[in-house]
Amino acid sequence: MQVLTMGSEMDVNRVLQESVLRPVIVFKHSSRCPRSARAYQEWQSFLRSPEAQRVTPAMVWVIEQRMASLAIA
Repeated sequence: MQVLTMGSEMDVNRVLQESVLRPVIVFKHSSRCPRSARAYQEWQSFLRSPEAQRVTPAMVWVIEQRMASLAIA
């Protein structure tokens, strides 16, 4: 399954446009947070599940892709 990665405000806008056609789930991940590391494992598990086929998954790394993270907020 392809996960849309958001690294810019333009990517965020692209994901918002996608959400008009199909539900989107956005995972905001922090590479410095232990809780986010655990949530990332759960996210990976979700992506392998049949339920994931019903949505478009998208992800932003909150530290590395700060501008996109702020645009989502």
